[in-house]
This record gives sequence, structure tokens and C-alpha cells, in this order.
Amino acid sequence: MLGFTIDTIGIFANAESIANFNSQNLGLTIIRNGKFKFWGEGYYKNFYIKYHRDYGMYLSGSISNYYKGYTSILQYDDLYKAIEKLGNSLAINLHSARLYRVDLALNIETNNPVSQYSNTLFTDLPHFKRFEQDDGVRFETKNKVIAIYNKTKEIKEKRSVIISQEILRIELRVLKNISNVFKIEEMKVENLYQSSVYLLLVDTFFKYYQKIKKQHIISAEVNAKYITPTVFKSLLMNKGIELHFQTEGEAYTKIEEWSREGKFKNPMDKSRCKKIITSAFKNPKNTEIHPLAKEINSKVESNCKHTIEELTKKEVKNE
Repeated sequence: MLGFTIDTIGIFANAESIANFNSQNLGLTIIRNGKFKFWGEGYYKNFYIKYHRDYGMYLSGSISNYYKGYTSILQYDDLYKAIEKLGNSLAINLHSARLYRVDLALNIETNNPVSQYSNTLFTDLPHFKRFEQDDGVRFETKNKVIAIYNKTKEIKEKRSVIISQEILRIELRVLKNISNVFKIEEMKVENLYQSSVYLLLVDTFFKYYQKIKKQHIISAEVNAKYITPTVFKSLLMNKGIELHFQTEGEAYTKIEEWSREGKFKNPMDKSRCKKIITSAFKNPKNTEIHPLAKEINSKVESNCKHTIEELTKKEVKNE
């Protein structure tokens, strides 16, 4: 249940490749899409399907859940077999199908109840919009999403399955323009089987995680050798933010709320306000990263570096 897995994938198979597909077995509902095109849509297992015999088929769903269920994860070495099984079930060669979405997820076991690793630990990601949810936080653009949430709670609530591990889930969802990430003009499912491509996906995951700003707290002791006016001013600012917002994360949340309410006359003022919070809590003389954020940082780094090392070894071996 721990480690990296390829989760949701989005695939498009053209009309030629779906010639043997029998839509009657799935009982697809007919919908209208466009002026003249009528599509069938429905589900196979946990995959959403939209189908037109003269155009092609879209499939979207978790390949990990399909192949391993909800209490285990798909290992990278089993990805080919999982795609092969799904393709055989639908009578379609999915290996050569176009890949238009891919999610890479990392499950981490936390030292404390995962509910303690709240959305306030992850405060901001430049150029992404931040959205809080009951069990985590999402950073979104039109093309990508970084989601961090309580996986243990999700499995219990959505699947009615109780697991003993306390698991925090971190996902990189590449929703659009996938070719820009992999530098492959027409990305196919089979490209994911190349360790160099998977290596790039893991590396992209790690780089985005590192860019996420983590919650800092005011140190119990001032770490400066001497108390200067600059140190004193910074300490007062920290205390003011703490008094007004309670935490650094709540300050970022309030800024996002003000933005949605249209309270920033100048669009740049939102960014400037964020910078004030960032600079106030990045002073090593009187602040430090939250211990729980420090724990997650260490575990993400360990998983990423181990996976990258193993993939690099495969690359060398294949040369």
C-alpha cells in the first residue's frame, strides 16, 4: 500500500484499433455530443468509457484500482500486465493508444494519526490556485493538479474498507498537455513502460512537491545570537500574524478567500500579500518548519530518491 503508483490514466483509442470492441456487452447509454455525433457512454469496472464506432473510444479510470483493488497499489513493473489485461477484456490494443492524462501517486505512512497532517501544513504553490478540502488540499492549474489528502479516510468513506495504516496520499495529476511534460509529441501508453519516461514523471513529481511552501512555526527560542531591530521587527510580525490568523496556513487561506471575494483592487496585491507572509515565516532566526511537515518532507525525499536511483540503474543496464 506504500510507495509510488500510476493511478488514473486517460486513454484515447482510434476507430481502427477498436474494430473488435463489442459495445453491446457494456450496455452503454447513447448521448449526443456535437451536431451530428451520437456517442455511447458507460462504465467497465471502474473505467468511464465514451465510445463512437467511427471515431474512437475514450477511457478514464484508475489502473491501480482496476488491477490491484483498493487496499494495494500497482507496482510500476506490473503496469504493462495491467494494461494488457484491460485491453484484452475490451478486445482493444491499448498499448499503442494515445495517453492524454496520467496521475502519479505516492502513499506515505505517517508517524501520527494522518488527520493531524492537516491542509494548513501545505500553504502555497506559486502559479497554482489553492483549494482546501476536509481531508487535505489541492493546488490547481488548467493542466495540472497537486492533491494531498487522507487516503485512509477516503478508503473508509468511499469503499467501506478499514485499513490499519495511517496513509497520507500525494498525487501529481497531469490533466492536459501531457506531451509538454514528457517531451514526446504524441504520447502513447507504451511510452510509460520506458524507465526513462517514468523517471521523468517521478522527477517532475518531486520538483513540484519541493516547490510547495510548508507551514513554519515560531521557534520557542529566538535563534539569533543578538537581538537587532530587524530580528525584533520580524518577531513582532510573526506574533501579529499568529495572533490574527493563528497559523501561517490560515493566513494563506484568508488571502485566497479575499481573492475570491474580489477584495484585491490590483491583481498583484494578492501576490505581494503572500510574499509578506512568506518572508515573515522564512526567517531562520525565529521560525522553523513545522515538525509534521518536516517528517513528510523527509519521507517524500526518501521515496523519490530511492525510486530515481532504481530507475537510473535500469537505464544504465539497458544501454
